[in-house]
Amino acid sequence: MRWDYNLNQSIDYLSSSGVNVSDAPEIIDSHLSRFYTENGETVQVCIYRLADTNWTLEVVDLENNSTLWDDAFETDQAAWEEFSREVTVNGIEQFLGEPDPKNH
Repeated sequence: MRWDYNLNQSIDYLSSSGVNVSDAPEIIDSHLSRFYTENGETVQVCIYRLADTNWTLEVVDLENNSTLWDDAFETDQAAWEEFSREVTVNGIEQFLGEPDPKNH
């Protein structure tokens, strides 16, 4: 599940609980966000930002383990290039966390 979907689910929950969420920020998702598979392993590359902010890069594996970059990127292309560089140098395995035993 993508981080922005989790955020939207949280906003829906808060709204249904009577909390005013009309001021919640809009998340802008890059067209470069996608699922990426290498060596039989798949991760979801999430590139997103809030209005008037730089781009965030987050990689989520199928167990919902998340790797989030500390630094923001000026462009979504720069974020994608950073992900690509990391996969080329260190492999996709660096983004894979331990399986959650509750899900197996």
